[in-house]
Amino acid sequence: MNKKLEDLSSGSIVFIDSNLLIYEFSSHPKYGVSSRNFLEKVEKMELLGVTSVTVLDEVLYKSMLIELSKKEDINVSEASVELRENPEKIQKLDTSITNSKELLEMPIHVLGVTQNIFASSIENIKRYNLRPHDAAIVETLNFYGIENIATNDPDFDSVDWLHVFKPRKREDSPKSGP
Repeated sequence: MNKKLEDLSSGSIVFIDSNLLIYEFSSHPKYGVSSRNFLEKVEKMELLGVTSVTVLDEVLYKSMLIELSKKEDINVSEASVELRENPEKIQKLDTSITNSKELLEMPIHVLGVTQNIFASSIENIKRYNLRPHDAAIVETLNFYGIENIATNDPDFDSVDWLHVFKPRKREDSPKSGP
């Protein structure tokens, strides 16, 4: 059974994965509200939020792709190619840049990732069947003694000591009847 973000006890330390921040920034139709409510608790310091520079980098980059895809009516993978081939389009991406600057003003502690943490994370790739980025997050949490992660990534479910808290899917609006 998955735990939901609202199940986190007040005062808990929780690692914030990129997808929750992206859901909030992009007003995701299914997970945006739940992610926003969670982040409000972090802003009020009811929860102690932590993350890593790699997560912040991923949030900024994916937010830029989403913003460009909306502005140019293309899909996100096309936006990636478009930015690579036309880097001057970055100048038009004000929202994602602003959101990332605002994120840095939130009371979220950015954990340092050392060479030793990265070296230890390599074992997590096979131990938990994780991609390198997620394996590095797991080892960072292990190093700092953090057991809670706020994410919608099912890959973290394989880590037996980790408590995974997921956003609640927005319920479909009730249909109005005749």
